[in-house]
Amino acid sequence: MKLDGRQRVIIEKVQPEIDAGRFATKRVIGQTVAVEADAFTDSHGVIACVLRYRHESEENWHEVPMLPLGNDRWQASFPLTELGSYIYTITAWIDHFFSWQHDFVRRNDVQDIAIALQGGAKLVEEAAARAIGEHQLQLQQFSKELSSVKPEASAVLVSSKTLASLMTHYSDRSLASDYPYLLKVWSEPIKAQYSTWYEFFPRSCVSDDMQHGSFVECEKRLPYIAAI
Repeated sequence: MKLDGRQRVIIEKVQPEIDAGRFATKRVIGQTVAVEADAFTDSHGVIACVLRYRHESEENWHEVPMLPLGNDRWQASFPLTELGSYIYTITAWIDHFFSWQHDFVRRNDVQDIAIALQGGAKLVEEAAARAIGEHQLQLQQFSKELSSVKPEASAVLVSSKTLASLMTHYSDRSLASDYPYLLKVWSEPIKAQYSTWYEFFPRSCVSDDMQHGSFVECEKRLPYIAAI
């Protein structure tokens, strides 16, 4: 985690994790890896938390939003679609727009709402600067509408699912906290999940005439062993 006091989200107690990532956990291909962590801050700000993962052969990260379980605990999962090593970690930050939205719905005074709308418009305008193409135009339009909408008609605009989706996509992560360890999970073949093992001793592998066991007699039994 970067040493910056403005990064106010703490991430800890990540599971699965073995010795701070020194050793990899193990799963088999086709399974999903469920990851949990504690993420909390020093205020009532709304936290955004994502699980980041990639196969060792990839350069770009995939992201999955982590969902709150309660008591500062978060969870998300990712699939193992290839054999080999996967790397995962967690990033979290205070989302100022959704913190604003959370507080906005509790406002009753008309003047208070009017002032709050200007603050929301500013946050959307800043997100528009991070966006590109059509999304930038959409966010600019939302910012204008928030600046001009009447307080009594603002509820629908503030709760717009389109606006929420865009603000999630272009959230300000400049002060995000990164979990300090890159954790690993090893994806193995499906047969690795079975714990049934067979062994036999050449000296006990006797022929019908009860001669002492030999490697030749062992070879004769290999098809039988393979079929077990």
